[in-house]
Amino acid sequence: MAHTGINLENVKENNRSAILKLLNEQGAMSRKDLAEQRGLTAATVTLICSDLIAMGILREQGALNEGRRAGRKKILVGIDYTCRYVLSICLEANDTWVALSDLRGEKVAERQIKTENKAAPTAFLGYVAAVCREVVQQSGISMDLVLGVGVSVPGAVDRR
Repeated sequence: MAHTGINLENVKENNRSAILKLLNEQGAMSRKDLAEQRGLTAATVTLICSDLIAMGILREQGALNEGRRAGRKKILVGIDYTCRYVLSICLEANDTWVALSDLRGEKVAERQIKTENKAAPTAFLGYVAAVCREVVQQSGISMDLVLGVGVSVPGAVDRR
């Protein structure tokens, strides 16, 4: 019998995703404002934010300037878009580009090489992989921070 429904781990994951989506769309905000916007308790938001800060995904960005007000100042939290990176490879007929970008899509490093049309595909792809490693190494970013690689091949492709 298959069980349906939601468990505590799914609830946590959904809440974490909702918070990250809101921060990505609206920018840094206080934990209290996050709780109000998402209909969560302050304690839940604080736990999630603490976990994400420990993982390096969020960071505190200072107190919100609200002028004179009683009570504790609101501390803004926002996504650290440099916590992870993505490699992009674009294989075109004449040139191939390898780029390293942060999570906002800001280019950190890039390299253009000639596409070796006459080389064996496995040999050329091995060369592209080596260029990817060089681009990451030269940027000073640890390979552990690279989430993945996206590859585009515009136009008609001969699968052989």
